[in-house]
Amino acid sequence: MVSSYYGIDVFLGFACMASLFGVYFLSRSELKPELVLDQEISVKYRFYPGNLMRQAGFVPTDFVWVYWSAKVVLFIGSALAISELSADLPTWLIATSLVTTLFSVDLFLLQRRKMRRLRVQANLSFFVDLVNAYLTSGMSLFRSVQQAGEHGFESGHPLAVELRLIAMEIQSGESFQGAMGRLYQRTGVRQLQGLSASFEVGHAAGASMSENLCRQAEAFREQQEELNRKLISQKSITLLFALMLVGLPMFGVIVIFPAAIKLSEIFELLDYLI
Repeated sequence: MVSSYYGIDVFLGFACMASLFGVYFLSRSELKPELVLDQEISVKYRFYPGNLMRQAGFVPTDFVWVYWSAKVVLFIGSALAISELSADLPTWLIATSLVTTLFSVDLFLLQRRKMRRLRVQANLSFFVDLVNAYLTSGMSLFRSVQQAGEHGFESGHPLAVELRLIAMEIQSGESFQGAMGRLYQRTGVRQLQGLSASFEVGHAAGASMSENLCRQAEAFREQQEELNRKLISQKSITLLFALMLVGLPMFGVIVIFPAAIKLSEIFELLDYLI
């Protein structure tokens, strides 16, 4: 038993060192223009969810090592812990725990992509208004989008990061239509697909886009207000559920349990008198 626990300790120490290395590796990794990535790799993402990784804000070719390493380490660690600590658990519960652990990295990527999408959606109306303001001042569409990405958001904002990549690709020789067309694929925000198409048409035709951008900004604000109402409703239901989990046991202990004891004493007294 002692030797088995020693083996688990060694494995956990190795897992901690690998985790620190993975965090350092990801901190040194930066998103690159798709033009550069296409030159580096000839095969599209395989054996791992490359599109999900990219929409979550990671470089797929860099994150794939952390992805598979984390899966293997978590799976083996969970199997060792279950075998040593809870050998009497049902087989279906052990299998469910192992499968959940195996896909925990994917769940993390899904949650990160969701939060990244929410941040982008929350600032779309502001971004469109800012681009419209730069266009009105006399800048070209490309310069307006570039300036909005540089000065409209903090440097780590997902939309600012993607707009910087687009500017780098266009400056490297990529067409405006091709660079903007990948904006939806990189973020997964459906509203950006229509916005990119509008930018492409306006850039190709050279027509005034002020009224169109104003309408799109208003539509984005209405969609964001609707999304905020849904989120508030979900948070209210979650809060109510948490209050019920905490409040009902307390109500039983403070009110029902003393009342039940008093009733029991009264019935015992009646039995004694009768």
